[in-house]
Amino acid sequence: PLSQIISGIVLFGTCIYTQKCLGKENDILTSLVVCVAIFNPFLIANLLYLYDSLSMMVALFFSVLACYFSIRKIEKYPSIKWDFYAILSLYVSFGLYQPLTNMFLGLAFLILVKMFLQGVKICHTFLRVITIYISSVAVYFITIYFYFQKSDRGSLIFSTSEPFLEFSYNFQILYSNLADIFLNGFYPYIIAFCIISYLVFVLTSLKTRPLLLSILMAVLPFLIVLTLFILTLGPFMLLERGLGGYRMIPSAGLILASILFLMRYISFPPRILIAI
Repeated sequence: PLSQIISGIVLFGTCIYTQKCLGKENDILTSLVVCVAIFNPFLIANLLYLYDSLSMMVALFFSVLACYFSIRKIEKYPSIKWDFYAILSLYVSFGLYQPLTNMFLGLAFLILVKMFLQGVKICHTFLRVITIYISSVAVYFITIYFYFQKSDRGSLIFSTSEPFLEFSYNFQILYSNLADIFLNGFYPYIIAFCIISYLVFVLTSLKTRPLLLSILMAVLPFLIVLTLFILTLGPFMLLERGLGGYRMIPSAGLILASILFLMRYISFPPRILIAI
């Protein structure tokens, strides 16, 4: 299985650049965030495909690399060439395996959240990330339109006679795929533990912080997770043939990773234990 061995090597490189995107911190919490984001069942399932795994992992690598190029410009290289590299990398990811391009959106959103929590202005960065993504999508669809035969797999629900029904069907498929995993086995116990930990955090926050700030800190994680859900899984809702199985939602790990990511900004003693 040479292709799968090379896929594993590419996946290792992806983990390195994912950690670079999330920050310079080299600690257990950041490592856990990367592990949950990358080594989730939806993504690992793609490694089971002998002939497709390599292209899928390379698509993931270029999606993360596009985010890295965006962050590289933020830090110390104010050159438009990094935006070009980001657009090109995301375009390659689109051409190899479209579902993995959502990793760019999810990672970029986590970085924007981190900048916001650190008091950094994010308006310019937000506009640039959106511009990079829209530019890549535009170039990709222009290439498909002029050089490749049209396929209904890439058609949007707006081209159908009943777009609302198509959207509802895609949502049902998504719910079914997520429920099959997270409502069976040991996952319900993990979810229950997370809920209990969250309630303990809220109660602790109410005792040590002003009421308004406590409410904000209680609501913020929900808003962040909901936004990540929309960014990483929402685009599939707009496709005529949206989700075909578990392997179509490899970026779902970012939703869980965001919870661990936020623990860096929570002054709650057993946060590492809860993260593990």
